[in-house]
Amino acid sequence: MVLRSLVIDGFRNLGFQRLEFCTHKNYLFGENAQGKTNLLEVIYLLCLCKSFRTSSDVEMVRTGAEGFSITGHFSGEKDIEHEIQLRFQTASGKQLVLDGKSVHQFSLLVGQFPAVVLSVADYDITHGSPQQRRRFFNILASQCSARYLNDLKEYDKIIKQRNRLLWLAQSGKTRMRDDLSVWDEQLIARGSALMRFRKALVEEMAEVLSARYQQISGSGSDRLTITYQPNVDYQNGTAIEGLFSEQLRRLRHAETARGLSLVGPHRDEFQFSIGARPLRHYGSRGEHKSVLISLKATELEVLQRHLHRTPLLLLDDLYAELDQRRGERVVDLFSEEGQCFISGTSADYAAVQHQVHRAEQQQVFFVRAGQIEQAGDGQG
Repeated sequence: MVLRSLVIDGFRNLGFQRLEFCTHKNYLFGENAQGKTNLLEVIYLLCLCKSFRTSSDVEMVRTGAEGFSITGHFSGEKDIEHEIQLRFQTASGKQLVLDGKSVHQFSLLVGQFPAVVLSVADYDITHGSPQQRRRFFNILASQCSARYLNDLKEYDKIIKQRNRLLWLAQSGKTRMRDDLSVWDEQLIARGSALMRFRKALVEEMAEVLSARYQQISGSGSDRLTITYQPNVDYQNGTAIEGLFSEQLRRLRHAETARGLSLVGPHRDEFQFSIGARPLRHYGSRGEHKSVLISLKATELEVLQRHLHRTPLLLLDDLYAELDQRRGERVVDLFSEEGQCFISGTSADYAAVQHQVHRAEQQQVFFVRAGQIEQAGDGQG
């Protein structure tokens, strides 16, 4: 899949823009706070109908504007053309139009135009709370599988209903009786499906992730591993449902006392380790960046395998915390992939301009005060 062109109006600090992109690497260079990340956010928003930076649509509206409008033209498999229009008005909300037809359920877009993003916020995946790692895997799994996305949406509804009952019981407003058992059955069914998919996904990713990390860090580096730690402890071949039910029974008193659901995939954990060292506690800033880039390369490969199309790749502030040698390895890592958008500072451009202009199918843009201009050379 390739993004051919964009029209942007009223989005953050970006002025009205009409942009065309090459089919391989598109570089965005400029000083900080000029609009590079905003452009990547526009692309991600078109693909998933959500931002990777905020949950508030109002935050993305240009100061003084009443809303924003973005339109993207894509070429899919067999050169089939698609147009996505996304409009937001503070008075009426968000509207999505795909190929001239209104789409009212935004989740239907997930997986149709897959995208992988690496941004500053992604540091939370490796050294933040378990919630951040669960969010990463949920986004990846949801793009891979519409069934997973549906199970996740239903599971979230069940947790909200169940937590309300537990809160009422804690406050003495209800005895629950049989009410909770009805939600338990649904919790177990949906939660077990989510955990099975997560386990299979981690197993699928493990070897690829380790190999990608070796490419970036060098062959002598310690091995990178990922471990799935489900909240319900089960092994391959065992029935999750029975263990899930037993764990709910054992923790029923604790759940009632706290007014919260304490069992299920909403409390899962994922651990990254370099050698024997858990990355979250012992990794350097550079190791975190290398792991994140490896993770994004793995995410791209997994999506391609499941969806039979190559996702767009968005690499924000790619060169930060990487020396020039590692930076070149990273670019080489994605050299055979599809279309990607890479942002860096003006200082990064000075260091790598010999590389970004040396090959065909590469295009360079400069971003200044919300205006995006194509460089005179290096066009793809």
